[in-house]
Amino acid sequence: MKYIVLLALLSLTSVGIAQSVNNNVDGVQFFSQVIMADDISSSELGDIQQDLNQNPNVQMARVDQMNKTIFVVTQPLDSFERESFESWIGANASLVNCYRQGVQGVDDFIPFDDNFCTNSE
Repeated sequence: MKYIVLLALLSLTSVGIAQSVNNNVDGVQFFSQVIMADDISSSELGDIQQDLNQNPNVQMARVDQMNKTIFVVTQPLDSFERESFESWIGANASLVNCYRQGVQGVDDFIPFDDNFCTNSE
């Protein structure tokens, strides 16, 4: 019985600490899912990956050169729009084929499949 009470207190403490850490962060984390145009080069995708990795507003960026897809999770921000993402990838913004964004931890990701463009915009 002591172990059950100790385990319950430990888990409640962990939850409390996690909530206090999340409450001290200003802003919301967003994500973007992107399919680029078929004619984008590997070099251009590499440049996008490098630009996103160096951007202080990006927590994580994954660029799949084979499927020409991009997945980005932002740092906590006050707001985030498609235009923000497009400014981060510069001249390559014109090569965005399908774009979807959401709130990290709230909105669901959708698979990069044949229906992505239909379901994203």
